[in-house]
Amino acid sequence: MINKTVLRNIYNHLTELSSTELQISYWIKGDKGKISSFIELINSLEDDDFNLFVDKEASEMNLSAEFARELKILRGLLNNYDESNKTRIEIINDPKWKEIGKHAQHVLIYWRNEIGDLLDEDAP
Repeated sequence: MINKTVLRNIYNHLTELSSTELQISYWIKGDKGKISSFIELINSLEDDDFNLFVDKEASEMNLSAEFARELKILRGLLNNYDESNKTRIEIINDPKWKEIGKHAQHVLIYWRNEIGDLLDEDAP
């Protein structure tokens, strides 16, 4: 079973993914000492076993089939996104990236309803 710290990390990464404001804050401004980028966000999701969560843990946690499906869709969107030759601001402003962010918002609604709000205290 995935531990609560890893769940919180995944939740925080999805929150960053879902928010243009956080991306500008972290990726461009470095606010609150948080430095991030597209690559760091994707690597952080991988480091925190997002794939394991999507493929195995969601089922073991008895999350709804709809939530599991939306997680798989989000993962597919992330895997298919081509950030090549784009600056951080170009990624943030890319309509395809914005659609991924909207899907992450949708996933977070399921998350809050089925798992709860796990946002770090220092996050906005």
